[in-house]
Amino acid sequence: MGSSYETVLVAADIEVVCQALEALDQEAVVSVVATQRTAVVPGRGDYDAPELAQGLSSALNAAAVSWEVYDSDVITAVVFAGGEATHRYVSEQAATIEVIEDVDGRFKARIDGVLHPVDTAPIPHGPTGAHPEPFLPFGSDHMDVEKLEWALRGGPHKAGTPWLFAEWQHGLIIEALGLTPHPLTLGFDQACAADIPEARHTGAALPEDDY
Repeated sequence: MGSSYETVLVAADIEVVCQALEALDQEAVVSVVATQRTAVVPGRGDYDAPELAQGLSSALNAAAVSWEVYDSDVITAVVFAGGEATHRYVSEQAATIEVIEDVDGRFKARIDGVLHPVDTAPIPHGPTGAHPEPFLPFGSDHMDVEKLEWALRGGPHKAGTPWLFAEWQHGLIIEALGLTPHPLTLGFDQACAADIPEARHTGAALPEDDY
């Protein structure tokens, strides 16, 4: 089984991010990944990563981006500005296709909300939204824009070579932004157990044994 997790990156100071999370009653591990760049690893709460990113972006009038890695297969990111979604990135479109059994017992592929017969479905491949510009507000002074575009487009993965694990690609993207990747490439339980420098915990307190 592959790695799955969701995190949020906010272009704001950790103090105001923690205040906003407390106002939302959102449990999270929060840490600084660069000046005015804050990583949020959500735990128990009422929001998934895109909803939380939208809420923080709206509350702080700041840029925020949700990151979702599913089963080591795909990264999905949604960028928000002032609470509005402005960009969506998917690292591998083929990994998002849902195969379902229709009412007539035939299998169909759902692509962008449209059902197609499996044998004739126009299967998309590769990334979408892989241009670096929407992600520039999240970079530090050490950001490498050329490397960022390379990482968004798949980094070292080429046709005919072994599949690149999504969590590895995500790490390359965060590194290209000039940020500390570790706090943004963990699930909540991992973040609680990890030795993240000066990490904070918002929301309901966890039992000591959970760390």
